[in-house]
Amino acid sequence: MSGADRKASILVVDDHEDTVEMVALLLQEEGFEVLTARTGREAVTKALEARPFLILMDLGLPDRSGIEICEALRAAVPASRIVAVTGYPLPSIREALTRSGFHDAVQKPVTVASFRKLVLDAGARGT
Repeated sequence: MSGADRKASILVVDDHEDTVEMVALLLQEEGFEVLTARTGREAVTKALEARPFLILMDLGLPDRSGIEICEALRAAVPASRIVAVTGYPLPSIREALTRSGFHDAVQKPVTVASFRKLVLDAGARGT
């Protein structure tokens, strides 16, 4: 990725502090601006302000389900790519997540390689 690619922002939404810190660190090391949110309400607010090109969202948040939050984000920031990050087995829920507005899903634990692939697949080039 070129230097221009690395100015894009990514919103990481998860209620577990350790997960948010780990993901943020990995993405910052790749040169991305990382925003974080711990609730669905905070995610929508930050997404409206920052218009991130990619939103990585845990499905189990304290205030609303990941699917409800995805629907709100889809309406608020339709250009952002939303990827579910879940501990559930993907084959059993991938279709339901796609129908609900998610662009993709990854299963925890997520590796550095999976994050790099997500960022490239999301089209981080020149955002």
